[in-house]
Amino acid sequence: MLLPTLPLAWFGPWLSAIDLDVRRLPNRLLAVHGVLVAMGVGAAALITGDLSIAIQSSVGGAVAFVVFWILDRIRPGGFGWGDGKYIPIIGAATAAVSLPVAWWAFLIACVAAVLATPFRRRRTAFPFGPWLAMGAVLAVTLLG
Repeated sequence: MLLPTLPLAWFGPWLSAIDLDVRRLPNRLLAVHGVLVAMGVGAAALITGDLSIAIQSSVGGAVAFVVFWILDRIRPGGFGWGDGKYIPIIGAATAAVSLPVAWWAFLIACVAAVLATPFRRRRTAFPFGPWLAMGAVLAVTLLG
């Protein structure tokens, strides 16, 4: 399962640093990250001959997007669209390992972000990207 998750290790810290600095996730990097995850998922499914990897990856990405989209509609402005584009990428990469790993990735990210909220210095836009990256890497490392 290294192929679908390896881009998390490369893009996670990079996107986190950018998000912390300028409070946005660049579309071009997200597009490249998404393509690399999709290629990794496809390659893993072909190499293992297990189509369920691609199916659960698609389900994980779609469900993650829908859940966070609903949360954003409940509280408008809660997430930026950079986060909205990053969420299905994280969901697809972690769900390629297993759907519970994807669930834990988002749970870890949300709990860590909520716990860190009182310690923020700035009360402006909240960079959720670093928490997403951390949750994904921890879930894949510990549970994958």
